Amino acid sequence: MKSFNDRGLFARCRAGKESAWDQLLESHYDSIGRFVFLSAPDLSESEVPEVCRRTFVRAVGEIQKAGEEPSCRVWLLRAASKELRQIGREKSGDL
Repeated sequence: MKSFNDRGLFARCRAGKESAWDQLLESHYDSIGRFVFLSAPDLSESEVPEVCRRTFVRAVGEIQKAGEEPSCRVWLLRAASKELRQIGREKSGDL
C-alpha cells in the first residue's frame, strides 16, 4: 500500500501541491540522509544536510522530466546519486 500512496504523492508533487512537497520531505529526508552518509564516506556528517538540500532542489527541478510516476524513494535516491557525483566532480575540480 505504501508504494501506491508514494506514487500518489509523486503525482501531487508533479501537480505543484505545496503540501505534497512538505510530505515528501518529511517522509523521505531521513532515508536520503542515511543513503548520502553511507554512500560518501569522504563527506563529513555536517555536510550531509547540504547534500540532502541539494537533492531535494534537484528533485524539484527534474520532476517534470521524470517518466511515469516512479516510487518517490527510488526517484529521490537517483537524484541523491546524481548530486553525489556532482559534488565529487566539484571537489576534484572536474567542472
